Amino acid sequence: MMFIVAEVHPFNDGNGRLARLFLNAELTAGDCGRLIVPTSLRVDYLACLEALTVGGNPEPFVGLISRLIRFSADLPCGSWEQSVTALEKSDALKDAPAGSWGIASAMLQ
Repeated sequence: MMFIVAEVHPFNDGNGRLARLFLNAELTAGDCGRLIVPTSLRVDYLACLEALTVGGNPEPFVGLISRLIRFSADLPCGSWEQSVTALEKSDALKDAPAGSWGIASAMLQ
């Protein structure tokens, strides 16, 4: 479902959010946890998704999703403040045009 919504873009707005919601629903159903895509990795996420949709190469996307699942699982969730502090400390909330982890460039080579 995630891939279909991301690829087809059936709605005027919210396609990416809905696609990630479907992805998280499947991950949860498979007892694989959930993931967030930090703002700082938006460019990486989109580049890896494009490698899948345009180039037919799933490896960058699968690798990024695996990293995001681990990143999300390691976030402290005891309180809102604790989670926000951890996200701020990791620069996850910053808008980084090249991706703060540099994942896309390394994975797409």
